[in-house]
Amino acid sequence: MHHETSYPSSSTGAGGAEDDFEHCLPGFQLTHILNVVSGPDLDIVDQILDCIKEEQGSVANWTIVRRGDLLDQRISLQGTSELRVRTVREQLLRLDKGLRIRLEHQFNRQQPPNVESSACR
Repeated sequence: MHHETSYPSSSTGAGGAEDDFEHCLPGFQLTHILNVVSGPDLDIVDQILDCIKEEQGSVANWTIVRRGDLLDQRISLQGTSELRVRTVREQLLRLDKGLRIRLEHQFNRQQPPNVESSACR
C-alpha cells in the first residue's frame, strides 16, 4: 500500500493525530521516503544527513544517483514520526540550495518473527 500526501508547513505538537497512523494499522510499519534532487555539490549530502541526525531519524536506505548535473537521492526513514520527518523537510527547504523535495509515506506489512512465508515452501 502506498500513500503520498503533503501537509501545511504549520505543524502540530508531537502525538498529534497524524503521528498515530501505525497505531491505527497494527501489523504495518510506516516508512517515510524523502526524494531530494539537487545540484552536483556533494556537500548537500552532508547537510541532509545533519538535518536527519538533528531530528533523530533512522536511515533504513539511502540511494544517490548522479543524473547529468543533478544528484537524485532517495532516503528511507523508519522509526521516525511524521512530525520529525516534516521538520527535516522544512529544514532542507530553508537551506535554499535549489532543492526539489518530495515526501512520501509507505505502510509496509510487518511479518511476525519466526513465521515462514508460504511462498518459501
